[in-house]
Amino acid sequence: YGNGDIIGIALDLDNQKIYFSKNGTYQASGDPAAGSNAAFTNLVAGTQYRFCVSHAGSSATDVSMNAGQLPFNTAAPTGFSPMSTANLPDPAITDPKRYFGTLLYTGNGTTGQTVTGLETTSGTSWTPDWVWIKPRSAAYNSKLFDSVRTLGFSLESSTANAEADLSAEFIGFADGGFQVDDNGSNNINQSGITHVAWCWEAGGGGSSNSDGSVTSSVSNNSTANFSIVKYTGTGSGNSTVGHGLGTTPTFIICKHLDRSQNWRVFHTAEGVGETGFLNTTDAFAADPDRISAVSSTTFTAKSNMNESAEYIAYCFADVEGYSKFGGYTGNGSTDGTYVHLGFKPAFLFFKVGSTSDAWQIYDNKRRNRNAYGESIAPNSNAVEGSFSERVDLLSTGFKTRSTNTAINGSGENYVYAAFAHSPFKTATAFGIES
Repeated sequence: YGNGDIIGIALDLDNQKIYFSKNGTYQASGDPAAGSNAAFTNLVAGTQYRFCVSHAGSSATDVSMNAGQLPFNTAAPTGFSPMSTANLPDPAITDPKRYFGTLLYTGNGTTGQTVTGLETTSGTSWTPDWVWIKPRSAAYNSKLFDSVRTLGFSLESSTANAEADLSAEFIGFADGGFQVDDNGSNNINQSGITHVAWCWEAGGGGSSNSDGSVTSSVSNNSTANFSIVKYTGTGSGNSTVGHGLGTTPTFIICKHLDRSQNWRVFHTAEGVGETGFLNTTDAFAADPDRISAVSSTTFTAKSNMNESAEYIAYCFADVEGYSKFGGYTGNGSTDGTYVHLGFKPAFLFFKVGSTSDAWQIYDNKRRNRNAYGESIAPNSNAVEGSFSERVDLLSTGFKTRSTNTAINGSGENYVYAAFAHSPFKTATAFGIES
């Protein structure tokens, strides 16, 4: 190789082959289009390969890398695409801000504070159907409101309590957000207290769904794969419940409304035989009172999830470039596990499934730069944590940065739920910060 030579790389991941060219001519008669005479074959999935440039002299040598930021000097071989985000598939949701958003506000202790700011990148506002509010600067329980249950009736993610009537304090959903009243006793508008509110759009008020053995009331957003499901159990055996998604849920949070009972969490990474409890630090474990037999139309409610009483379930399924629900294994290092999502997360919710430890929530509104350490534990009423580096939110996923067992214990298994700030393909349209 001499000064000015251009070395090209053609990578065929379908057939595990790689080719190298010099100034447009592939070496050793390599023909990527025909799939013949590759420089190397049988590349192994999951293995990291490094292409290195070196020289034998003692003087400095400058090497420039074109990874798609500039036009290539020769056309890509037939069947190959230049390395460019433009060649990635179009995401199903180009603007995640249309269906999920985080709002920050400070309570004012007065009547009728309207909290707004839910809007698309172009500035169009929308009305949420599920709002999850947590005081940040005071040790108060979080409050969850949705458009299917009675307006203003609240649940607490950190307790097993039945729903409570807070209609005098949570006035309702509004264009671009929601409205809260004076602080009363519920602590969602107490003067001087900072709050975070995570908001999702479903499909407005619930509609009747008869896909299951019991009739459910469902508010569904088929684009964002999110539904709010209210049903009444039979008190005998198992019931199937229609969830309205039209695809198999990968994440379900369910709660008894009429009495004190733990939240049940189904997560695809743990499987239908295991249950997590949102209001405790318990590990995922086998549970007879579980959500099971999840399909594209229904889930099965067993035992305590099928008493003669009312229940609410929040159901999600993956949407490429917008939401993902999966698992990872910790490595116990500050150079932690990287998890690929295909988007930059705006909201990250996870739990070590194999041991007892707190749930964790991070978002890009309470902090907008790496590394994130401002954790909220939804199983606790504690104030917002402020830890040293715990997680990086990256353009294509997240990377753990802590040895803490709540996030990255060596050999421990974790489950996560993530919602996008921006799909990787269109990331530059959304800017770096939130």
